[in-house]
Amino acid sequence: LLYSEDHNDALASIEEAVVIKLGNVVLPKKSFDIVTGLITNRKQATIEVSPTNGNGTTIAKNINFTGTTRTKTINIFDYTGNEVVTASAASVSYANGILRLTNLDGAIATIVSLNGRIAAKFTVSGDEVQKEVALTPGFYILNAGKTVTKFIVR
Repeated sequence: LLYSEDHNDALASIEEAVVIKLGNVVLPKKSFDIVTGLITNRKQATIEVSPTNGNGTTIAKNINFTGTTRTKTINIFDYTGNEVVTASAASVSYANGILRLTNLDGAIATIVSLNGRIAAKFTVSGDEVQKEVALTPGFYILNAGKTVTKFIVR
């Protein structure tokens, strides 16, 4: 749970994930009152489940339960991959016989002339790559991963 995250959103998410079972049978949530709460350290939450009569009134006794309310404490782990990650934009430039490729590590780069001839093909190794490529004057298309660039050699 991030400190910037609204705790009510987190608790609603936890409440939606609650599954109530009797043995291996999943019971309908509408037959239960589910209350979630965040413990002060924000590393744990409590979930209280009470049987209801279907309209929100707690039933004092139920043949399937030994008590009226069951409470469970769960641990909340730090996010490991749910934060938004924005990929850096890839870029390509060519000048004086040097091809510069940025943020294309692992992509297979192919340079093709307008007549369809492959002028160069290689695997990009690194985030900031400068590769010497001898190209005759003309129009070229470079395809590397999801990046396609057109350029002119004069």
